[in-house]
Amino acid sequence: MPLSRLYIAYRCVVLSLNLRKIRVLLLMGLLLYSVIPTESGDESSALLIRAIAAWLLSAAILIGGVSKRGIVEYGPTFAILYAPILIGAFISFSLRYFIASLAFVLCYLWVLAISSNGRLSDQLISALVGLMWLSCGVLIIQVAGFASGVFIPFHSIFFPWSEARIQVVDGVSRLGGLYIEPGTFANWMYAFFVLHVLATGRVAMRLGIAAAVCVMLSISAWGVVVGALMLMFTIFFSTNRASIRENIHGSGAGIGKRLVLLFCAILFLRYFLSDEVREFLLTKFSFQTHSGETKLEVYQYLTDHWTSLLFLGRGFDPDFCTDCEHVADSGAFIGVAMVYGFPVAIAFFGVILRAAYRARGLAFMLLAIPLLTTKLPYWDFVLFLIFGTAVMVNHRPSTHRAGTGS
Repeated sequence: MPLSRLYIAYRCVVLSLNLRKIRVLLLMGLLLYSVIPTESGDESSALLIRAIAAWLLSAAILIGGVSKRGIVEYGPTFAILYAPILIGAFISFSLRYFIASLAFVLCYLWVLAISSNGRLSDQLISALVGLMWLSCGVLIIQVAGFASGVFIPFHSIFFPWSEARIQVVDGVSRLGGLYIEPGTFANWMYAFFVLHVLATGRVAMRLGIAAAVCVMLSISAWGVVVGALMLMFTIFFSTNRASIRENIHGSGAGIGKRLVLLFCAILFLRYFLSDEVREFLLTKFSFQTHSGETKLEVYQYLTDHWTSLLFLGRGFDPDFCTDCEHVADSGAFIGVAMVYGFPVAIAFFGVILRAAYRARGLAFMLLAIPLLTTKLPYWDFVLFLIFGTAVMVNHRPSTHRAGTGS
């Protein structure tokens, strides 16, 4: 009789573990299709798919159970924070208002779940970590395959309605893995890294190194600089720094990790020691590419018309620099200021930077500054998740030790 009871208990544990994995995979899938940008012949169709996935993710979080204490604690704050979105809609209206509102609702539910520190919180963090590992693994496989003469269109496999933009400039091959282009990969992976550290208060060594290496593998000027900063931050401030010494001096389990590091080193030697890559990066840094020229156009327009954004923005149907191409490439800060105005943009990113300081000290706050220059649109779900998590962190007591970053 006792053996049968033990077997039943064992089966219950196994079943609960399997259900947890299924829930994490479901959340990971919804997160993937919510946050990763895609394109189609009709721009609104790709955005609609992301909106549906974000709505389903919001419903999954709500069904999963949110903290009632969190509703009381964060409800009034988020009600006030929604005011700039309403004001922007009154200034000028477009369908992007509904996308921004959905992103705001998603970030509010995300905060309610994460702040509870319960089962749903663990599953959401696991889904985010899983998405980061998936993104890194797919890019490494794609780069290794491309170097061997085989190209695997992962973006088209995961998003059949969208086609990746593979860039080969002056002999330099730039791949994006799951993402539509290399620059998008670098920007979103960095944003995921910032979101993970804010949400957990920890710097995961293996995940941080993998994310930093892959950001640099995107071969973008922005990605090389930010990836190097991510790598240094992870090595010096990771919460499991002892494992670095174990990987270097240990035997057995450390061999596989050393082989992975060796493989990454070979990839870096393959790309970054070539004259073509160095020349390409120097060209990007000098703003001599088409992307650089479009950014300079936006910056010049902003310099000439900054007074029009001094108090209020242009709303959700802005006429800001209508002749400029790819205004979003000029940075998230300009995008937020364009719609909501400079005061809101300064407060928005000020909340994020203050939360970064409270989470991991001055080093992480400095690492979060490039968030202002990312390609994340003003309505993007990831940007709002970062902001909502920052609001949560600022509500909590500071967790870092001054001067140590930990």
